[in-house]
Amino acid sequence: MAGAQEKENDAGTSAYNLGKHDEALQHFSEAIRLSPGNCIYHANRASAALHLGRADVALQDAKNAIKRGAGYCKAYLRGGAAAMALQRPHEALSMFQQALQLKPGSRAAKAGCGAAAKMAEQQRSAAEQEGRTAMCGERPALPLAASDDEAAAEQLLSAEAMLQARPGLHSAKCAHVEALILCQRYTDAHSACESLLPGVDKLYLQAQAGWRAGSLKEALAALQSALALMQDSQKCSQLMDLVARVMQHDDAAAAALEEGIGRCTGREEECIEECTAALQLTEHCSCAGLRCRLLYRRGRAHSALSRHEDALSDCAAALKLNPVHADCLHLRHQVHRDMEKYVEAFLDLQRLRKVAPGWRGLLQLLEETATLSLGNRRNHHLPAGNQNMAGSFYEILHIPVQASPQDIRRAYRMQASKWHPDKWVNGEEQDVLRAKEKYMEVVMAYETLGDDQKRCIYNARNSLC
Repeated sequence: MAGAQEKENDAGTSAYNLGKHDEALQHFSEAIRLSPGNCIYHANRASAALHLGRADVALQDAKNAIKRGAGYCKAYLRGGAAAMALQRPHEALSMFQQALQLKPGSRAAKAGCGAAAKMAEQQRSAAEQEGRTAMCGERPALPLAASDDEAAAEQLLSAEAMLQARPGLHSAKCAHVEALILCQRYTDAHSACESLLPGVDKLYLQAQAGWRAGSLKEALAALQSALALMQDSQKCSQLMDLVARVMQHDDAAAAALEEGIGRCTGREEECIEECTAALQLTEHCSCAGLRCRLLYRRGRAHSALSRHEDALSDCAAALKLNPVHADCLHLRHQVHRDMEKYVEAFLDLQRLRKVAPGWRGLLQLLEETATLSLGNRRNHHLPAGNQNMAGSFYEILHIPVQASPQDIRRAYRMQASKWHPDKWVNGEEQDVLRAKEKYMEVVMAYETLGDDQKRCIYNARNSLC
């Protein structure tokens, strides 16, 4: 094996001199594989990687070379060049200075020190300018909505690429926050705002993320702080006007609903009107969090007035914006129960359990709804004289009374997969209804038989022990 690594290194050097940097990289990589402790091979691959525009690879190779040969001057030169390509002048300057210590007469090291110092000064000057710009809020106003979801996603990808290339650039950070907001990722946007330079732009973007998520008071406070810094900021003034108008309707709706439901004063209609007005104001805005909250509140008011279809419509609209909105799932379950649609109510609770497993009283609600559904089926669907469910829980899961816990879990997975409503969405209406009912039976059977204590009680009540 001796000499094989040298042959690969020589082949890499020849390819490098001919401008075949990709081929050179492969040969140097093979040389490193054969002799990973050789600092020269790492430094050579760093040079090839630099010519291929892979500065991150080059910098790591240069650092590996330094670890293996701290006195190898070329490793520091390659590392400095790679750091410069990555816009890291302070790291580059350190490497070039170490190269000078090893070879005081090195022209490349001296030139590198000068270039790194110049870049550091340029970055310092740019940072100062960015600080002034950020304080004044000179970035353009954020549009109220992206042209479409695809455009928003493309903008986010572009912003992420820019941020990766220039992680310290304030404008790149702002562009990333703006893209997150247009993609309606408000929590991520709010977190990303923390790294922004203080000033109007930061406060403005915090307000944008806040009001769209539904935090109107926090958004208004941020905008007031921004206008205290820059009174003539048109983008802040315009946004504050919109937020204040929406907030007026939102506060009125909340007060009307609380008094209407809590004190039975009949103000639910007023709540509906205020929510509708706020929804109309934000009709063309990307503000899923806020609109979900308004739709949920209006749905509660409709439900209190027994306008079940209107309440369901509001829940559906909110869940389209946010499929894991726990409050809307719970409200829809309540409306379905009021309409005696117990199977649908049970399925709503199943979805709620996935998104909010710690919901207070959820298991009791599941049992109550399942019992109501089974009682409703006995009253409306089964022939006289047949007062039992379609079969015992054991029959539903197609298992014997002596089935082991593993058998029960296996049977549940099979039956749940067979009858899950999502598999029947394209079926006939009668088949869809049957699938929903069968799925509910399967879930109820498993929740009883899958729990040792509940299973014993069930067996005792049905004389199955």
